[in-house]
Amino acid sequence: AGGFLPSFVIGIIMDHAGVEAATTWTIVLAILHQIILLGTTSRGWLLVGFVLYVFYRQFLFPVSIALITARLGFKYFGLLNGIAFLLSGIAQLGMVPVVNLVKGTCHLYNSSEDSLIFDTCDHGKWIQLHWVELAVLVLLLLVPFYDHRAKLADEERKRSSWKAVYGSSPSIASTGSTSSPLLPRMSRSGSNASTGRMSYGSAGAASPSMNSYASIRAGREELDVLDETDHEGL
Repeated sequence: AGGFLPSFVIGIIMDHAGVEAATTWTIVLAILHQIILLGTTSRGWLLVGFVLYVFYRQFLFPVSIALITARLGFKYFGLLNGIAFLLSGIAQLGMVPVVNLVKGTCHLYNSSEDSLIFDTCDHGKWIQLHWVELAVLVLLLLVPFYDHRAKLADEERKRSSWKAVYGSSPSIASTGSTSSPLLPRMSRSGSNASTGRMSYGSAGAASPSMNSYASIRAGREELDVLDETDHEGL
């Protein structure tokens, strides 16, 4: 029941900000959780850390699935998703020996009844474990960072291809926007309005007119080829 709200939140983030932002938020929540575990033993803060952990865990699975589809496509989604969960299950088998290594002996005593023993018992190596987890999580922030850089490079490549075809970068008219962000500004003005021919280009600049939609289709087909090349073999 506690994961009901986080499920909606991560869906909204992915829809409006993208997979990279959702991945970043997921890792940041885990980092904040580790910082709380390292910095305090206050019940209030530990409760906040628990809430952060609930959000992190609910974010983790949809973000993992979204990353698989965004980076590797849908063609082998079932196989890739199965492999990802298989590796996750195998990794979790290592939790038991890790816990046995760091657990100590203090959990065997009641701190209120055996205060002297509790002060001298083995508190384990939990702090060292949390530092290792924090370091790994910080390194994982490189994943959305490089994904975002790759996305910007891909968008720039498409703009360059569009400019090579039409002589100007794509823009959307301030009125009557098109359904695709890759379509250029289209206006009917001057002599073009009387002939029914479209004028393409940026606002306030002279632009070449098209006799038909053939040139538009040719340019869009070229961009479609670029998209297919990005997912070739998937």
